[in-house]
Amino acid sequence: LAINDSIIGTDLAQEGIELVRNVRDNDYAAGNNGFTLFSTANKHCRIDWNDADTSLDCTASPATVNPQRYYLDYVGSPGLYQHTGTQGRYSRYIYIDYDTNGGEHALVRSFVYWGGAAVPPANGDPTTCKASTTCVYTEAFLTHWR
Repeated sequence: LAINDSIIGTDLAQEGIELVRNVRDNDYAAGNNGFTLFSTANKHCRIDWNDADTSLDCTASPATVNPQRYYLDYVGSPGLYQHTGTQGRYSRYIYIDYDTNGGEHALVRSFVYWGGAAVPPANGDPTTCKASTTCVYTEAFLTHWR
């Protein structure tokens, strides 16, 4: 089961990166620079496959980062995971770190935990995220579209 969790966790983490990239790309397609929908004030995010193309929920602040906000639950129809507030096997937390030069770049880290209520790293630090600690993450460096 541990190998399955690592594989599913890695896929869910990569999905988180792709969903954030999709928000950036759709913002650019709407005639913006790609980052107008990102909030540089809040770095603690979540997004689901069934959210609108403009949905990137980064309303939490470090003081309110809690496990329940990031729970993923398996939804039998259509057979995908989404945030429900109900503890399932996995949790996905997305940390977005913007540069200080007008938000033209963003380091996106997508963490997935399994088998319990792990508390996401408030500063997005990946050093404690390992398969042995029931955590995987992926990251991408996104730039604006100009």
